[in-house]
Amino acid sequence: MTQAEMAEYRELVADKALICAVKTIQEINRAQDLQAYSRHPKISHKFGEKYCIKMSFSLHTGKACEGPIGSEFKVDAIYISKEIQIGARIDQLCDLYNREILLSNDLYMMLSERAKE
Repeated sequence: MTQAEMAEYRELVADKALICAVKTIQEINRAQDLQAYSRHPKISHKFGEKYCIKMSFSLHTGKACEGPIGSEFKVDAIYISKEIQIGARIDQLCDLYNREILLSNDLYMMLSERAKE
């Protein structure tokens, strides 16, 4: 794969990551069954009347190592890298700034011009 093809591929992946986050948020907001669930008496009693279901997305790019952790009965995947930590910090900023999607500059620079607009 040439460098130009690799850059085009990365741009496509970055655009699709952003599109996926936007579409997921739209579907959560449209899902009547999720909204009804959030108003269920057991839920509203535990979390309050203003409880609603929402997600946030922190989009970043970089390398990570994946490995199994657990026992012979239950195994989970674990991801380790400084990029994972950056993504977690960006997600905390979603709460701080009350935003559903935040991008790192690294991912933003990978986006196509159309996606940046």
